[in-house]
Amino acid sequence: MREEFYETSVGPERERQEKMLYSALTVFFAILVVVFVITLCIWSFTGDTGFVVIMAMTLIFGVVTSLFKRRLYLFYDYTYISGEVRIIKVLNGKTRRRVAVFDVKDVFQVGKVGSNSFNEVCSKREIKKIIATPNGINATNQLYYIYVNIAGNQSVIVLECDEKLLSYIVSTRGKSIIEKDYK
Repeated sequence: MREEFYETSVGPERERQEKMLYSALTVFFAILVVVFVITLCIWSFTGDTGFVVIMAMTLIFGVVTSLFKRRLYLFYDYTYISGEVRIIKVLNGKTRRRVAVFDVKDVFQVGKVGSNSFNEVCSKREIKKIIATPNGINATNQLYYIYVNIAGNQSVIVLECDEKLLSYIVSTRGKSIIEKDYK
C-alpha cells in the first residue's frame, strides 16, 4: 500500500494583531497576579476588608483575561495520512489539542459551506457541528465541510483548507461523496 501524506495549517486572518493582543494580555495577566499577591500579603498583615475587595476584583479580571486569551491566536492543522484525517487545534502557537480524527471510509459527503447540501445536512438535529477554523464561519477564505461519522456520532466539520486536502479524501473514498452542488 502506498503511503500518502498531506499537511496544511491555517491561522487567523489578522495574525499580527492577534499576536500583539495576546502578548499584551499576557503582560496584563502577569500584572494582575503581582497585584493579587501584594494585596494578599498586605491583607494578611492588616486584616482590612478593603483589600479583600481588591483581591476579588483582580481575581475576576484575571479569570476574564485568561478566558479571553484562550480564544486568541488560534491555528488549525489538517493532516491526511493514508486514509486518516487528523484535525488539531493549536492554542497560542504552543499547545496542541485534538479536535477530530477519523477514517476517510466514514465520510458521507464533502462540499462547500453555504451550499444547499450543507444547509440540508446542518438542519438535522442529531448532527454535531465542529467549527475547525480560527476565523469562524464568516471567514473570507473559502470554507469546506466534511459530513462524517466519528465514533458512532454524525458530525459536520467546517474547514478552512485548500482543495488539495479534499482531493486526497475524494481520491481515497470515491467521487460519490462530493455534494451535488459542488462546482
